[in-house]
Amino acid sequence: MSLRRKYSIADVFSLGGLALSFFSVQQSIAGAPGMAAELILLALLMDLVDGRLSRMFGPSIAGKELDSFSDFASAGIATPVLLYTLYPQWLPVFVIFPICSAMRLASFNLQDDSSYFVGIPTFISSMLAISLYKSGLLAFGQPPALALLILIPLSMISWVKLSSFKTTRMAVVGALALAYVVVFALSEELFWPVLAAGSMAYVVIGMVDQMLCGNLFPIISNRVLGKTVELGISGHKIVLFRGVHPPSKDSVFMYETLKGRLSGSVLEIGTGTGLIPVMLGSNGTRWTCTDVSVRALENAKLNLRKNGIEARILHSNIFDGIEGSFDAIIWNFPFLLGSREMMTGFVCGVKKHLKKRGMAIILSSSLMKLRYPEFERDCERLGLRSRVVANSSYLLVPIHAYELTLR
Repeated sequence: MSLRRKYSIADVFSLGGLALSFFSVQQSIAGAPGMAAELILLALLMDLVDGRLSRMFGPSIAGKELDSFSDFASAGIATPVLLYTLYPQWLPVFVIFPICSAMRLASFNLQDDSSYFVGIPTFISSMLAISLYKSGLLAFGQPPALALLILIPLSMISWVKLSSFKTTRMAVVGALALAYVVVFALSEELFWPVLAAGSMAYVVIGMVDQMLCGNLFPIISNRVLGKTVELGISGHKIVLFRGVHPPSKDSVFMYETLKGRLSGSVLEIGTGTGLIPVMLGSNGTRWTCTDVSVRALENAKLNLRKNGIEARILHSNIFDGIEGSFDAIIWNFPFLLGSREMMTGFVCGVKKHLKKRGMAIILSSSLMKLRYPEFERDCERLGLRSRVVANSSYLLVPIHAYELTLR
């Protein structure tokens, strides 16, 4: 096998980052922590560049492994060595960095979908540690600093999901890099706090984007500029009108809960954009979609038509004006803003409109269970069986899919 096939131009930057991490360790040992921190930053920039080049020109056979070695050298070796030379009494804390970095990179290499991270990426963890040190934002030697330096590496192996933004256009990446260069040229003292703030902003924005199924920026355009935008969710394309609640991860959770379980007549309460019928399709299912918002119904009607889904569209608040009975009733309950009265109305409506062997699925959160502890008892009183059939989380709040059936 030729070297050209094994390696690519992107790998030169991976190896460059590896070399910079080595020189950073040398500078730390030599008593030059400032230079060591700057070399780590350059190594991290090399890591960002090699990923971009790999996507532009295609990855080499050894590229993924070299990238991981380079990441581990900067985040798992150079960063904790720098911190150890400054605060040797905290050695047991700094050993967490290489352990968590290795676990994080090993997990990522086994991940099929690279559009998101599970856990904070290694380069962000390293960038946070060195920028907080260089900016003087932490009073090193104090308990708050110690707690944060434990939290930073542990966040790499957390369950938090955030978007990787690997498909972000080069013009945007270049503009951000230029902005940091300008800040550095104006004031090096200002640069490091700005870098720390940018690293934390990346994590927050990535988490929000992941909760919105990778559609944060189109949704911002929809909300701020009033544009009608197209969203992509689990391989499905829908349009979002201004003023209509955008779908997010709870919608995907509802879809996964319902997949393969619906047939016959289905009533969806609060259809919004009509995403759930679009994702599940017809397949012999007769959809009735309702919403309290006329604008949402217009949005749903367009998305259903574009995706070839036939449905009856009705303006209704929960069960107001609904006639007949259904094989299935579903509602993605607004669990952060919904009230106990809304949940009670749903339970009573299910009793009236659900067919004998039908089922109702409602998403609810642990917050609603605290507000409405009598939910299961009220179901029992009305002759309904209730059970949790799936669990997930949204905005760090546990959410549950309840199945209701007639006794």
